[in-house]
Amino acid sequence: MEISIQAAVENESITAPHNERLKKSATTTEKINHAISQQLYNKKTYLSGHWTSFIRKINYLKNNQLEIYVTDSFKKISEKKQTKIINLVQHLSLDHVEELKGLSTVDYQAGLPTLIFCNGKLLGRSEFLNYKEFVWNK
Repeated sequence: MEISIQAAVENESITAPHNERLKKSATTTEKINHAISQQLYNKKTYLSGHWTSFIRKINYLKNNQLEIYVTDSFKKISEKKQTKIINLVQHLSLDHVEELKGLSTVDYQAGLPTLIFCNGKLLGRSEFLNYKEFVWNK
């Protein structure tokens, strides 16, 4: 019985810093998502007919990926315009990630791996070696 209590105490001391890092990471992710959402909301409010009208939600994930949720009208525009809009979303998101988390210049210029969803279905994704180019599902 003493061994299991001692093991539990040792386990806690080993995992405590790990839990703190996870909590800090979650907090940073939440701050990034809040800042992105606030900026998206402000742009939608003050700029009607703006590219932001195609975006429902932007979700930054802990693993440095983006999930972008778009409106039905997004599917009706050309792939060239879709790519331009998603690149703008990446840029908006990268500004906040860089500000709150820090990124190297190379990572900032590379962009973020991105998934694009519409009505719960995967509409497209960034290419594996070039996050500024996209593969669109037909």
